[in-house]
Amino acid sequence: LRYVWILYFTIYCTMQFKFKALVKVGSVVDKNSAMGASLSEPDTKLTTASCGNSYLKVGSSSMQGWRIQMEDAHTHLLSLPEDEKVSFFGVYDGHGGACASRYASCHLHKAIAQTKAFGIVAALPEGDLVEAIKQGFLDVDKDMLENHGNLVGVAGTTAVIVMLKEDTLFCLSAHCLLACNSAMLKNIPCSSQFAFNGNVGDSRAVISAGGVAEPLSFDHKPVNEGEIKRIFSAGGWVEFNRVNGNLAMSRALGDFIYKASHEKSPKEQIVTAYPDVVSRSLTDADEFIVLACDGVWDVMTNQEVVDFCRERIAAGLAPEKICEELLLQCLAPDCQMGGLGCDNMTVILVCLLRDKPYEELMKKCIRDRPPTPVRRADELSQQFVTPPLSPADSQPVLPSGSFPEAIGSTVAIENENEQEKVQKKNESVDCAVGDLKQLEELKPKVVDYNANESEEAGEKENTDKDDLVALFNDVKVILFNFYVEIGHLLVQAVEKFEW
Repeated sequence: LRYVWILYFTIYCTMQFKFKALVKVGSVVDKNSAMGASLSEPDTKLTTASCGNSYLKVGSSSMQGWRIQMEDAHTHLLSLPEDEKVSFFGVYDGHGGACASRYASCHLHKAIAQTKAFGIVAALPEGDLVEAIKQGFLDVDKDMLENHGNLVGVAGTTAVIVMLKEDTLFCLSAHCLLACNSAMLKNIPCSSQFAFNGNVGDSRAVISAGGVAEPLSFDHKPVNEGEIKRIFSAGGWVEFNRVNGNLAMSRALGDFIYKASHEKSPKEQIVTAYPDVVSRSLTDADEFIVLACDGVWDVMTNQEVVDFCRERIAAGLAPEKICEELLLQCLAPDCQMGGLGCDNMTVILVCLLRDKPYEELMKKCIRDRPPTPVRRADELSQQFVTPPLSPADSQPVLPSGSFPEAIGSTVAIENENEQEKVQKKNESVDCAVGDLKQLEELKPKVVDYNANESEEAGEKENTDKDDLVALFNDVKVILFNFYVEIGHLLVQAVEKFEW
């Protein structure tokens, strides 16, 4: 009997470790775990698209980066088939595979439009659309489980969406790229007055209001008080700031292993697909909206992203080109520094034109330009850096009321020889962005290789400690589950043999 118990315990532990490893791959336990699933060189191929009408000018781009597969997805529709006055934009950050994110990108907008709360197209109250969005999230999650659960497996996805309808903007933070056909390019006669926001997960949306970044969504993390209460109530726990020690976000589409309680409603599960919705009034100061996955937000703050986009709008770059440069800016030169910049990355830039030409928004960004932010270019590797901003990064700020006829044209630099000298002098410094004055201030860097070696040794030591802590946590959970199983077996034995 002793050997039977030992054999049983060995098999049980083996199966538990395999299951934990599967969940970790699907949930991306931490940034360091991504290093084990990275390429030797990043895949920098950019998938870029654009569309627009008299009210919106939209660009998007995505990049696989260092990850072994692309798990992000995104959607942008200038009009829904069910209501041509409704625009839809969504970014989906998948984990554990691309099935959940791709399914959501193809079906979430349809699920929202098919809800009863979506109502009559001609007269849709604000409250009904809010409820339609919430119900749409739950419906697409349910359909994914019932009809494609075996295919999705342990995969899940966050989602951030923005919907525009006449005088209302709805935003919810939750790879199939839907192309824009001729019906989607119709002018939308609307002037936004209100914004509504909601989200599941840690993908995020922000809006630029006169150059100031204002959040349209808030990340759902297991450490949030409200999230902790729901997780504990559903029988889960939070360890190392993760759901059951594994999942880094507390709300997501998919991740059905955390939604197995039959006694709880979909809103009350350990991980829920139920989104938050927040309203916001729009003003003339609102310029553009940025939707992106955490591959971007982990590297740059909300304000840094807004400043980055605003500079390039003022320089005359198209939204899709700005998206490309943003992804290249966030790309890490290697995956040895904690994993930041090593994730899949996707971004959508929605410029609010309000029936005015794009040049008017460019003028506004030049006229109301805030102080130039501190650049991060010197932190990036030369081979993965954004191409030069030739049109107008060195262009002088124009006074109000004046604007060059050839917008975006190349501006000659008076002292080209001096610039070439500076570039030769600073070969190790990224000169992709910044004007001539900033380049002149850069000095060659003296590298202390001994210091770097000691820092790397310290980082390796910290990583080893983290691995030991994670291993100890896994063993603790497995032992607890094992004792529970023994208790169940003993209860069954007592009932069967009437001891």
